[in-house]
Amino acid sequence: KHFTNYFYTAEEGEAGIVESITLKNFMCHTLLGPFTFGSNVNFVVGNNGSGKSAVLTALIVALGGTAQATNRGASLKGFVKEGESSAEVSVTLRNTGRDAYKLEDYGQAVIIDLKLTRDGMRTFKLKSKSGQIVSTKKEDLMSILDNFNIQVNNPVSILTQEMSKHFLHSKSEGDKYKFFMKATQLEQMKLDFISIKTAKQYTEEKVSQNGEQSGLQKSIDANSRNLLTLKASSSNRLRRFGEHMPGLLKAIQDAHRAGQLKERPRGPLGYCISLKDPQMALAVEVCLKGQLQAFACDNHKDENVLQGLMARVFPSGQRPGIITSRFLDRVHDTSRRGVDHPTYPSVLQSLEVEDPVVANCLIDQRGIERILLIRNCTQAFSVEGDQIFENRSWSAEQSRPNFLFGDVEEEIRHLQREMENQTAQVGCYQQRKQKVEEDIGKNEDLLKKAHVEQKKTQVKRTSLCVTRPSMWHLVLLSQSLNVTCHMVGQASVTKATEICPERLEVRRTARNLDNEINLVKTKITTQQAQQGNREEIVKQYKEAYEKYKDTAQQMKCLKSFIRTLNQIITDRLKAYNSLRSMLSARCKYYFDSLLFQRGYTGSMTFNHNDETLFISVQPGEGDKAELSDMRSLSGGERSFSTVCFVLSLWAITEAPFRCLDEFDVYMDMVNRRISMDMMLKIADSQRYRQFVFLTPQSMSSLPESKFIRILRMKDPERGSQDQASSREDPA
Repeated sequence: KHFTNYFYTAEEGEAGIVESITLKNFMCHTLLGPFTFGSNVNFVVGNNGSGKSAVLTALIVALGGTAQATNRGASLKGFVKEGESSAEVSVTLRNTGRDAYKLEDYGQAVIIDLKLTRDGMRTFKLKSKSGQIVSTKKEDLMSILDNFNIQVNNPVSILTQEMSKHFLHSKSEGDKYKFFMKATQLEQMKLDFISIKTAKQYTEEKVSQNGEQSGLQKSIDANSRNLLTLKASSSNRLRRFGEHMPGLLKAIQDAHRAGQLKERPRGPLGYCISLKDPQMALAVEVCLKGQLQAFACDNHKDENVLQGLMARVFPSGQRPGIITSRFLDRVHDTSRRGVDHPTYPSVLQSLEVEDPVVANCLIDQRGIERILLIRNCTQAFSVEGDQIFENRSWSAEQSRPNFLFGDVEEEIRHLQREMENQTAQVGCYQQRKQKVEEDIGKNEDLLKKAHVEQKKTQVKRTSLCVTRPSMWHLVLLSQSLNVTCHMVGQASVTKATEICPERLEVRRTARNLDNEINLVKTKITTQQAQQGNREEIVKQYKEAYEKYKDTAQQMKCLKSFIRTLNQIITDRLKAYNSLRSMLSARCKYYFDSLLFQRGYTGSMTFNHNDETLFISVQPGEGDKAELSDMRSLSGGERSFSTVCFVLSLWAITEAPFRCLDEFDVYMDMVNRRISMDMMLKIADSQRYRQFVFLTPQSMSSLPESKFIRILRMKDPERGSQDQASSREDPA
C-alpha cells in the first residue's frame, strides 16, 4: 500500500509503444530480429556480444537520435557493418487510442524504416501498417515523436549503460543534478529561458541605442527572431526561403497524396541540407546560388503539376526554379571524380544531406564533389564567398549568407551596422537638400535683379530716342525695338512676379547680372553633377521622411511588446521555479518510499543555486546508523539506491516506453530480487506503459504472467558475431 498508491492506472497499451524491431547489417550483426515486444514488460536477455545493446542503439538511431546520444560512436556511418555498404533498421510503433497520429493515413501502426550508408547518409521511410509509404521527411518523424511524447535523448525513456555510468554512478553531485534536470526536461526549459532573455536583451539594447529616430528596422528584425525563438517552431528555417514556401510545401504534399504526382518533388534544396561547419555558410551559399531555392522533380509531368502549384501559391514575383531529373534512391558514387584533400573539404563533404535525391541533384547541377572550400586559393570558392580561377576572380555579390546562416546573434549585429549606414545616408540627403534650396533661393534673387536692371535700361534707351527728333528713321526703328523690348520685358515681369510677387530695386548693370547668372547656372550644373538632381534628392528625402514616421510608430509598438515580453518572462520564470520545486519534492517523496521497500532510509538534498544533488542512504533499520553518502555503500547497495533514484524519476515523468540497459549490474542476488520486484510492481500498476529491460541474467525466476515477455538472444558463435534471430519466451 505504501508504494502502489503513487501510480495511476490506465487502459492497456497506449500509442507510441514499440511493437517490433529488426536490424540488418547493423554494427557487427548481419541480422537481428524481428523482435516482437509485449505491450507491458519485456526482458531482453543474453550474454555479452549477443546484440542486446545493438537493439537499444538501433532504436535510438531509428527514432532520430544522434550517434552521440547512443554513446556508441561518433558518426552514423560507424553503425554500418564492416564490409557492407548500408545498414537498415525497421521499428514499428503502436498507433491506437485517443493519441493516435493521423490514423486515416497510417492505420493502427507506424512503421519507421531507417537506412544508413557508408557515407553517413541517413534516410527515413514512414509507412502505414499496410506497408504503404506515407512520408520520407524527418520533420514528419519528429511530429510523430512529439505526438507520442517519445524523447530518445531523455535518460528516463532510454537509459544506456554509458549514460548510467556517467550520471548515476558518478561521484559528482553536479552530475546527479544534471541527470535530474535532463530527465524532467527542466534543463531544456532553462536553456529556452536563457535564449529568450538573451534575445530580449538584444532588442532592448537596440531600442535604447537607436532611440525614436533610427534603428527601428534592426529592432524589428531582432524582434522577429525573438518571436521565432518564443514559438520554438521547427518551421522557422523554411521561411528563410520565402513567405510562400510553407504554403507551397503543403500544396505539394496534398497533390502527392491525391496521386497527382508520381514522385514528391524535393525542395527548396537549401532547406534539405545543413552545414557541418557554420563558417562555410557564405561560401556554400555563393557556390549554390539560386539552386538553394530550386525544386527537384522526377519527370516532366510532375514538373508541369509543380508549375501549376507555384502559379497558385506565388501570385506574383519570381518563382523558384525547377530541376527535372530521374530520382534515385542512392547517392552517386563520387569516389573517383570527387576531390579528396586531407585538410580542406569539398562542398559535398561540408554538407549533411539525408535525401539522396537532393545530394544527386546538387552533384549533377553544380558538381559539388569537385569544388574545394579553402582559404587563399587559386581555383575554388573561398570562405569570403569569392569564386576564384587561375589569373582571374569574381567577387561575391553578397557579403552575408541569406539562407544558410547559423548564428542569429551575428546577423542581428550585422543588421545594426546596416541601419546605422542608412541613417547616415538620410542625414546626408537632408544636408544636400538644405544646401540646394539655399542655392536656388540665391539664384532666384539674382534673376529678379536682372529683370529689373533690364527694364531700366529699356527706359533709358527710349528717353535717348526722344531727344533726337531729327533722326526719324532711327525713331521708327527705336519704336519698333521698344515694342519688342516691351513685350519681352512684360513676359520677364510676369515670370518674375510668379517667382517673387514683390518688386525689388537693384543698382547693378545688366551685364553684371548676366555674368552672375551664368556663374550661378554653372555652379548649379556642377552641383547637380556632384550631388545629383534636385528633384531626385527631394524625392529621396520625402521617402526617407515617410519611412521615419512609420519607424517611429513601429518603435512605439516594439517598446510595448518588450514590456509585455518582460511580464511574460517573469510569469513563466515563476512557473518554472514552482515546477522545479514541485518535481524535486515529488522525487524526494518517491525515493524515500522506494528505499522503504528494502528497509532503507535516505534523503535527497537539492541545491538549485549550486546545481547539485546530494543523495544519502542508510542501509540499516530506523535510526541505528547515520545517513551516509552513496559512495560509502557497497556495490549492490549503491546499485539498488541508483535504481530507486531512476524509479522515482519514472514516477514524475511521462513517456510511452522506458528502456534500461543492464539495470542490475553490480547487484547481489538480494538487491536484484528486491529491485526486480519493485519494477514489476510499477509495471503491473502501469499496464498502459511499456518497459524494456536488458540484462545478462536468465530471468528464470520471474513469475508467470501474460504481461511479461522474455526475448532470449542467441549466444555469439565462435569466430562470428552475427546473430540470426532471438527466441521469445513468455514468463
